[in-house]
Amino acid sequence: MLLSEARETLLRPKFRRWLSVDMANELLSSVEGAADLVDDPSDVIAVVRDPGGDYLVALARMASADAIVSGDLDLLALPMSTVTVLAPRDLLNTLERHLGSS
Repeated sequence: MLLSEARETLLRPKFRRWLSVDMANELLSSVEGAADLVDDPSDVIAVVRDPGGDYLVALARMASADAIVSGDLDLLALPMSTVTVLAPRDLLNTLERHLGSS
């Protein structure tokens, strides 16, 4: 479910400024190839104003994810102790720094 949502989001025209369609598809293929699929979390605790955000936090915790990447302001406002949330631009900056130092 989240992979299809990520694909739909990254293929939106507003992302063409940063990410070509080919780059988006390549990124998503890499994520799909490296992803560990997990079941839906059974323990969803209310920590975000939007219940959909609670699901993402529970899923990230269950999967021991390093971070959630989202532009959702409710998620971005969560305390770091809850789960790490990065804005898409922050993720791209981190990747650029990492790839630039290789």
